[in-house]
Amino acid sequence: MSAVMAGGVFAGVLGPQLVTFTMNLWQPCLFAEKVIWMNTSNAGTTDSLATFVAQLRSQLRDAPASQTTFTFQSSARPREGLTTISRIRGFELIVDEPADLGGRDQGPNPVELVLSALGTCQAIVYAVYAAALGIRLDGIEVTAEGDVDVRGLLGLAPVRPGFTGIRLRVSLETDAAAERVGELVRAVNAHCPVHDVIRNPVPLSESVQLNGSPLDVGG
Repeated sequence: MSAVMAGGVFAGVLGPQLVTFTMNLWQPCLFAEKVIWMNTSNAGTTDSLATFVAQLRSQLRDAPASQTTFTFQSSARPREGLTTISRIRGFELIVDEPADLGGRDQGPNPVELVLSALGTCQAIVYAVYAAALGIRLDGIEVTAEGDVDVRGLLGLAPVRPGFTGIRLRVSLETDAAAERVGELVRAVNAHCPVHDVIRNPVPLSESVQLNGSPLDVGG
């Protein structure tokens, strides 16, 4: 099964979603907040998702890694100033910086997209594992926020340019027992891909081409 196919099936069974974003900018730190609300109260939708997850697990349980490993890709090109276009499959996403950081505020900035990726991935995996465990969720709200000291970006101090910390808050609405919800939370945090990417180092290989030829940057 291709990544595109799996994504299409998920989109079909997850049903309507309402996504809202809010951001506050504090100097010298960047404080970004993402709130994702996912309505999963439709019992038919939950049943469909549970069926799909069971079928997918059955199909992939004994499959070789060559059939269970998906390669995802995105590309980015600058448009004007700091405004950048990110292409992901058939989608185009405008990425920019707030005016306070030199951008035109045409879209979220990269670190906000990291928070959005974490929040939306959590919401999706909660829906998947709630269905797999037979837990009905009437609502999921995920808030991810993080602090960035912009001196690291600007080379003004020996501080890391990325997040100095990320705080994740999840609010669940369900009539399931607390013990069952705890089981769900543990399953989600053990299997959420973006949660794993942020918590654990990921090998990163890099290459640069100069006028079509590989560039040895040294170091």
